[in-house]
Amino acid sequence: MINSTESDAFSLAKAEYSKNLEMYIPYDGIATNVSLYIVDRFSSGIPYSQTVSYEIEREWSGWSVEEPGKDVEVEDRTEYRYRNLLTTTTRTSVNEGWDLAEKILDAAWNFKSWSGWSRTPYAVNETSTTKREVEARDVSDNNGYTRNTYYYWKDPYKLAFSYYNEGGMIYYEYSQCTNDSGPKMYVYGSYNGHTTYRLNNNNYGYGVNFNSELWFLKSSTNIPATTHKEYRFRDGEKDILISGQNGMRGQIGW
Repeated sequence: MINSTESDAFSLAKAEYSKNLEMYIPYDGIATNVSLYIVDRFSSGIPYSQTVSYEIEREWSGWSVEEPGKDVEVEDRTEYRYRNLLTTTTRTSVNEGWDLAEKILDAAWNFKSWSGWSRTPYAVNETSTTKREVEARDVSDNNGYTRNTYYYWKDPYKLAFSYYNEGGMIYYEYSQCTNDSGPKMYVYGSYNGHTTYRLNNNNYGYGVNFNSELWFLKSSTNIPATTHKEYRFRDGEKDILISGQNGMRGQIGW
């Protein structure tokens, strides 16, 4: 309780009105709040008005790095300062003075050369950093051909050829494909209404078994074209680009 005052600061005549009256109250103590009210007279101390409370104004000191003494109210604060970071992109894994910001993948795939062709199939595969592409093709084994089988019966004692066994004859057979190399059969003439064939140029006079032999067509078989699949592959990868920030906090390995 404040028990000192300047009484003349409170002197008002009866029915007198005063607004924004300034009063000086000397006080030397540790109070933080003060309550004011008007009394009938100082000696009686009987309240004559409503009580008005005020917080005593106290000034803060300036900020200091030194810790204050006791018996004072203390506020503390954390201070920061900053500067903009430098950024860079590199493929180097160790970078002195730089901190890792992020790892960025290349947009494009870096592919190696294609493998050779093989009948072995390969599987397509892709991850975030690796990729395998596969190509296939149809390869022709043959373009299709005809297999002709020829025959004749031959007299073992003379150059006599027939399309049937006329008695004591020996049977011979020969097959030739239209895509074979060497002399081809061609139509030579006929014998008793049956077409006869002979090797081109009679195989230089040797025929197949004998000179001047005549063949008869036994059968023709068409062999269709055939193909097989072949495959090749190439592997690719995406390089990792290192995005770094220069925080000057030592050497960082990424």
